[in-house]
Amino acid sequence: MNPKPVKRRRAIPPARRRRRVSQAGKGTGKPGVRVASPAEIQPLRATIDGLDAQIQRLLARRMALSLTVASRKLALGLPLRDLRREAAIIQTAAARVLAPLERRSVQAVMRKILEVTRTQTRKLKRKAGRG
Repeated sequence: MNPKPVKRRRAIPPARRRRRVSQAGKGTGKPGVRVASPAEIQPLRATIDGLDAQIQRLLARRMALSLTVASRKLALGLPLRDLRREAAIIQTAAARVLAPLERRSVQAVMRKILEVTRTQTRKLKRKAGRG
């Protein structure tokens, strides 16, 4: 017996692939949605980059304030970690969730911010010779 011949699909050149409209949802998951070209995406990415820079500045400001609080706590002999405060931060962030964000995602981001803050405050404590 002869094996069945293998049918091969013809490759679509990259230039045509970007311009085509998806058929029955192929490529985008949504029927009839046009695949965007890099030129159309670039302004959106530039806006995202600007937002990322703002987020980084806010995180740096938050860290500076957190380290100030930590050094004052060290000076007063108070514990650095406040579990109630951390829980309140996460709960407040979850209550402020705006679409299209999801509550769990926002909580995860806040937990990560608190984790990074704890790492930095531990370093501060070691430098102060108290840890």
